[in-house]
Amino acid sequence: SRIMIERWLRDKLIEPPGGNGEMPRIVFVASESHRSSQQIDFDRLGEFTDYRIKESMKYYGLSKLVLCTYATELSRRLNPDGKPRVAVHALCPGGVASNIARDAPLLLTNQDVFRPILIATDVWKEVGWGSVIYLAAISSIDPTMYDVARIDGAGRIRQATAITLPSLLPVITILFILRLSGILNAGFDQIFNLYNELVYEVADIIDTYMYRVGILSQEFEFATAAGLFKNVVGVALIVLVNAVIRRFSDHGIW
Repeated sequence: SRIMIERWLRDKLIEPPGGNGEMPRIVFVASESHRSSQQIDFDRLGEFTDYRIKESMKYYGLSKLVLCTYATELSRRLNPDGKPRVAVHALCPGGVASNIARDAPLLLTNQDVFRPILIATDVWKEVGWGSVIYLAAISSIDPTMYDVARIDGAGRIRQATAITLPSLLPVITILFILRLSGILNAGFDQIFNLYNELVYEVADIIDTYMYRVGILSQEFEFATAAGLFKNVVGVALIVLVNAVIRRFSDHGIW
C-alpha cells in the first residue's frame, strides 16, 4: 500500500543501487478493492459486492487510474533526473482475472438469447465482405443506363429496380448457390468460441458435435463419416439448385 511504500522509503529500505548492484523494483498489483465503491474494509477485502456491470467497470477503471497515477508519480520522484535508479511497475489484471466478467449479463448462457446473438454477430461479421462484392458489381454497371433512365423520368427507386437489381442478379445467383451449398457449415469457429455446456441444446451444430465426439472422444471414423456426409450434401445442393436456376433463367455457375 501507499503507507508501506512511504515507510520503506523513509527507512531507506529502498535505495538506488550502488556500483553494479541490481536495480530495486517496486511492483504494484491491483487488488480486489475495485469491486466495492465504499471505503475499503481490509477485514472484508475480497468479498463479492453485488452491483451491475456499469458500476463494476466504473470502479475498476478508477482503481486502475489511481494505481497507475501513483506508480508514475512515485517513479518521477525516485528518478528526478530521468535516469532509472528505481523501477516502478503497476500490474492491473483484466476483466476476467479480476472477476468483473461474472458481473456481466449472462447472455451466452441463456438459451433464449444465444441464437439471436449468434445471428447478429454473424451478420456483422459477413456484411463487410458482402458489401465489397456488391459494390464491385454495381461499379461495373454502365453509367449511361442511369443517364437514360433519368432522362426518361425514372427516380432513384425506379433506377434501382429496373437497372441495379437486374444487373446484380448474376452475382446474387452465384452467391446464393455457393452459400446454400455450405448450409451445413454453420460457422464452427464462431460457435466454438461462444457456446458452452449450458447452451448445447440450442447451439450445437454438426461441426461442434463432430469435434466433441469424433476428436475429443477419439472416434475418428465417426468424424470422417460425418465430414463425408457434409461434403456429399453440399455437392448435391450445388447441382440441384444450379439446375433449378438454369431452368428458369440464364444464370448459374455452369
